[in-house]
Amino acid sequence: MIREAMLVMGGYFNPFRVWGIIPLWIKLFVHRRLPLIPTRIEGREEIGAIRARIKEMEG
Repeated sequence: MIREAMLVMGGYFNPFRVWGIIPLWIKLFVHRRLPLIPTRIEGREEIGAIRARIKEMEG
């Protein structure tokens, strides 16, 4: 199972594709749309509570 998952991820993750994203990252960073240090997502606790409630409902 793990081997198949790695093969699937290998098809999606290409380290050379990152070089094509760098110009976009620079543009977003310069215009302050992408922070250098990511911030925490607001409402994470609420999302966790929703997930827990769904798991309770499923069984």
